[in-house]
Amino acid sequence: MTYETVPAAAARLGCSRRNILAMIANGRLHGCVKFGKAWQVPLEAIPDPPRMPGAKKRT
Repeated sequence: MTYETVPAAAARLGCSRRNILAMIANGRLHGCVKFGKAWQVPLEAIPDPPRMPGAKKRT
């Protein structure tokens, strides 16, 4: 399982670091692991960012 840091996950989703931490606390991101003071988020747990209606599908 490949992990990503909280700031990298926030950049991928287009939201703040604090939102990612809230998602972890609320159980919306599964499989997260805490190493010391830093959280690691598995790539499989990060959902695809929302798309605009009518936008073409990414390949």
